[in-house]
Amino acid sequence: MKSKAKMIVLLILFAVAVGVYAWCSREKIPDVAQTIDVSKEQSGKLKAFALQLNEFARQKKDREFAKMCKTLLSEDLEENYKLLGELKLSDCPLLQCSENKLDRAVKNVYFQGKSGKRIHLVVQESGNRFLFRGLYVYAK
Repeated sequence: MKSKAKMIVLLILFAVAVGVYAWCSREKIPDVAQTIDVSKEQSGKLKAFALQLNEFARQKKDREFAKMCKTLLSEDLEENYKLLGELKLSDCPLLQCSENKLDRAVKNVYFQGKSGKRIHLVVQESGNRFLFRGLYVYAK
């Protein structure tokens, strides 16, 4: 009986040691986003792009745009347009811009929204314009 108990204790200690070793030797996941400085010109372009997004939302011209936002906002396209129109990204201060290390053309842009919400806009730089890739809103 004593020998069985010793064996179980040794087995548990071995499992714990293997777990600790595996945890200590794990690879750190690299940060895929790197913060970059936004020039005044680029900041102006991003603001203009945000204004364009709001205009799409207000005029309900781009159905695909609303469909792409449904995961963030609502399944109802009309509700998406209403909510996007209320965001008024062009009036929100630009907090941060980062670029994806895997694809430098992809930018993550963060705005400070009304009532403390943080707005994350994903855009792709194409020549001298930006293409819409995604939009997320985070509560404070």
